[in-house]
Amino acid sequence: MSTGVVVLGAGPMLLAACAPSEAPPAAPPKPVVAAIRAEPRSFNRFAASDRATGLIAQLTHARLVQLNHRTQEIEPALAA
Repeated sequence: MSTGVVVLGAGPMLLAACAPSEAPPAAPPKPVVAAIRAEPRSFNRFAASDRATGLIAQLTHARLVQLNHRTQEIEPALAA
């Protein structure tokens, strides 16, 4: 008899816990930080071909399209 009371008492609490509530606001995006040991010769990847310049270009210059390696088709990235 006492177990039935516990089950009946737990039912409303479970339903209240499953009720929809307002979500907290999303946190602002965090910055991307990259550490390299050498200074880039340029921020233009066409002007210099060292590794530091290539890394900076890859992290800062987003592509409009990308290649899907499974289907070998060009898909929109930023152009979507």
